[in-house]
Amino acid sequence: MLFFWAIIGLPVALVLSLLLTDGIIMPTLSSYDRLATMIERFRFTDELLWLVIAFILWSFYVQWLRGKVNVILTYWSISFYLLLLFIVLFTKAPRYRDYNLEPLSFAVRNRAILTEAAMNLLFFIPLGMLYGLFAKWYEMIIIALGTILGIEVLQYLFYLGTFDVSDIVLNFVGCVIGYGAYFLFAKRFRPRNATQQTLVDADLEVEEPVKTRIKRSHK
Repeated sequence: MLFFWAIIGLPVALVLSLLLTDGIIMPTLSSYDRLATMIERFRFTDELLWLVIAFILWSFYVQWLRGKVNVILTYWSISFYLLLLFIVLFTKAPRYRDYNLEPLSFAVRNRAILTEAAMNLLFFIPLGMLYGLFAKWYEMIIIALGTILGIEVLQYLFYLGTFDVSDIVLNFVGCVIGYGAYFLFAKRFRPRNATQQTLVDADLEVEEPVKTRIKRSHK
């Protein structure tokens, strides 16, 4: 049954990846001259990106079905995500800088602007999920805002783009969504050494009363 649902999930992952790649990612990346030139150098950029994202979605779905995290697939996916995030944030613009202090400048009836806004939000959802691994909610807020502000400041200082308050808003919302999603998904996945952890917990429960009795006997 697990194999059957895994096979069913493959075409679904391919379709979702196609929608993301052709509907949001590629149109936004191609709107920047520098990235468009980079994309043109490799003929199969679109297809490669589509297949890689499809594989990440499908591998996550299979892990979801199994209720168990695969470390290799997880770290591979994180590495690809961070690489793509770096490319989008720091290589998309020519040498210039500007600023925009309007927090809702993306709220217009313009398909290109709304598409880029969607990508700014979606791209930071995985980062929010990574924060869920080790940060409490208030720590997540501090880390996320510090990271996003740092990115925007670097883009402005080194002539890599625009210091954009609306980007900060969208990126932060993406982090919050990802942080919440992590706890929804975490309930599904079992730790790799769940049996050993249960045994350790049981040993601790047994040892504690013993230590208490020893202390009382010494008194």
